Amino acid sequence: MDFDGTLRYVNTFFVRMRGCGSAEELLDRQVSELWDSPAELLQAGRECRNFAS
Repeated sequence: MDFDGTLRYVNTFFVRMRGCGSAEELLDRQVSELWDSPAELLQAGRECRNFAS
């Protein structure tokens, strides 16, 4: 993600988590488009951190 919130890279876990078929479906989109609320975005971040540890 760059400084304005545009996705420039996504890994395969994120692609699967979002239910997409490829990374290209997500690239160049704004992160804010992917969740309905800031609380959902924060929860997704927590889940990613928990999965990685």
